[in-house]
Amino acid sequence: MSTRKKITDNYFHGVGSVVAVQLNVSDRYVRDVLNGKYDDRKTELVKNIKTAAEKFKKQEAN
Repeated sequence: MSTRKKITDNYFHGVGSVVAVQLNVSDRYVRDVLNGKYDDRKTELVKNIKTAAEKFKKQEAN
């Protein structure tokens, strides 16, 4: 098994497409941001993507 982080570990399936349509950006870029590829960038777009995706985040198991 791969130890690589996947978007579905933290978010529901399809979140990349939904957020991309809301913000008018590519779904690939949204998935890259949510997978942590652009964590070093503190741009307004990255913040907007993470904010829009919050409502699609899975509950953490206790």
